[in-house]
Amino acid sequence: MAEVDVVEFKNAREFLEYLRPSADRWWSQRSAADYVFRGHSDVNYLLVPNAVRRSEEPIDLDRIAQHLQMITPGLDEVTAVHYAIAEVMRSLATVARSVGIDQVAEASELNDPFSSFELQAQLQHYGGNTLLLDWTRSPLVAAAFAAKDDGTTDICVWALNRDKFGELGMLAGIRKDGGSVELVLQDAPIVRNRYLIAQSGTFTYLRSHNSNEPDKIDWDPLERLHEHSAQCALVKIVLCRSEVAALRELLYRENISMAHLKPDLGNAVQVAVQRCLRIHS
Repeated sequence: MAEVDVVEFKNAREFLEYLRPSADRWWSQRSAADYVFRGHSDVNYLLVPNAVRRSEEPIDLDRIAQHLQMITPGLDEVTAVHYAIAEVMRSLATVARSVGIDQVAEASELNDPFSSFELQAQLQHYGGNTLLLDWTRSPLVAAAFAAKDDGTTDICVWALNRDKFGELGMLAGIRKDGGSVELVLQDAPIVRNRYLIAQSGTFTYLRSHNSNEPDKIDWDPLERLHEHSAQCALVKIVLCRSEVAALRELLYRENISMAHLKPDLGNAVQVAVQRCLRIHS
């Protein structure tokens, strides 16, 4: 059973040095980067897609899925969530085009959110609830997302080596019916998603094999599924909250901020205010 490797820092410069993209720890002997990265502004957040992240109050997607179950006899909870996401995706394509936004991907009539992966990726990047986890190929980009919010908890960057996650991403026989679960790493087209370009973004999701039965194991956090892996595939790099402002400043000097990663005027305003506050605090 593999355990997550946890590395803790109390200094922003040391944290940043550890995350350097050129560091040997992220590279294999075949001269290829082996890891993708994800930043969390709360060290306690789990690696689980926002569509199935449980909270005290149901999200809008939950309400849609619950209504679909009410009007569709025999529809199970897992399938209802898939149907709900697919319905929101079709609605997004319709609304976007009605207001002249033509940079939206085509929607599918199938009740499967993965039938239009590009559109699901757009929904994810612009605040929707999906079955995707966004990652970046740059550890410094992940650090910027970890440092973007003010809060009270420590922050962290997750590093994932997908090939070491089980057997090349496959966890065999872990479902209740004996089926396997695969961690899929997939890029989305960048031509209609400028955020993906700026963030060096990519995605993971879970796919079941040799099974037709719905199973909530597909909703488990990656940390829990990682326990079934023979090798360590996850590294959690933690920085204490008191160093977050210093980390933001160091990243800004490297041209990495929310204004750079989500280039629009609203994010530019937020970064500008943050920089003024730093000067006058």
